[in-house]
Amino acid sequence: YSIMGFGQNTTPADKPDKENVHFYKAGDRARIIKQSSPHFGQIVTVLSMHDTLHGQKGQMRRLIRIELGDDKVSCAAEEIEPVHVSSLYDSFFGFCADSVTCKAGCVEAGETPPVTEPLFVIEPMTGLELPATLVLQNRSLRLLSVGARVRGLVLATVEIYALGVMVEDSQKAKDKLKAALAADGEEPRAGGNKALCAAMLAKESADFFPRGLHMIFARGVTGQQVGEALGGKLRAVVSLKNIEAFSSTLLAGIGPSGLSTGETVSFLWSAPGELQIFVRGALSGSVSDVDLPRAIHEGFLGEHSGVPEAKAGLSEGARKFVV
Repeated sequence: YSIMGFGQNTTPADKPDKENVHFYKAGDRARIIKQSSPHFGQIVTVLSMHDTLHGQKGQMRRLIRIELGDDKVSCAAEEIEPVHVSSLYDSFFGFCADSVTCKAGCVEAGETPPVTEPLFVIEPMTGLELPATLVLQNRSLRLLSVGARVRGLVLATVEIYALGVMVEDSQKAKDKLKAALAADGEEPRAGGNKALCAAMLAKESADFFPRGLHMIFARGVTGQQVGEALGGKLRAVVSLKNIEAFSSTLLAGIGPSGLSTGETVSFLWSAPGELQIFVRGALSGSVSDVDLPRAIHEGFLGEHSGVPEAKAGLSEGARKFVV
């Protein structure tokens, strides 16, 4: 978005490279959108915004001072975005003084911003926000359903991570899922979305469309814990060699410090026999195996789903997606 104030772009003419950077004031909430950041996706509080000279050519750089947990750090303005479009009005003008140019079009003074699809969906059990659209390796994935992976203890239930089931935003995906929805019927019973789940698990080339799983962790975990939990689902169908390749790729991305609350792991089923593994938004590597991608997804969309809410919500999300 770029804010237009009193008929002129508020970005000075000598900073054309910053004309689309957001404007903030202290107290605004924003989200880190730099995928290589270890804090990708986290909500932060803005402390201040200022320009500074940098580089040998004396170029101006807009920096945002943010509060990140107990730390106060600076980052480039283009590395964060407002949590809501409405925050643009409140943070800079206090009201819509002139107009705001945004992805949905121009909003004139005094008008209500256009209604758009939410940027994030809250998983109710963990309270974590999953992105409605996720870009991995230049593929745009749409969120279909969410749920939480929990572990039952003697006296309590512990949430491990929020899960989002994703599908590539393509016409082929829409056609395949629309046909599956028709096969399941207009209002399938809970657990009755067999055709839809079968379409999401199909690995044959003729039926294939990219899809994925996105996890946001609700607590700190070690790489070994993640690897063992996911690897256990693979032993019956994947060779030991490729299980080891999967585990080593995952652990290399996670690193020795493990995963902290709010950090992410994503699996992209990018081709019939290819699984790409992302940690904190960065590609850790890929594993080629005809059975591995399906086995990972079947752990959540198969008969014994590890996150039944995500499986049950698939039909509703797919109906919205295919429209």
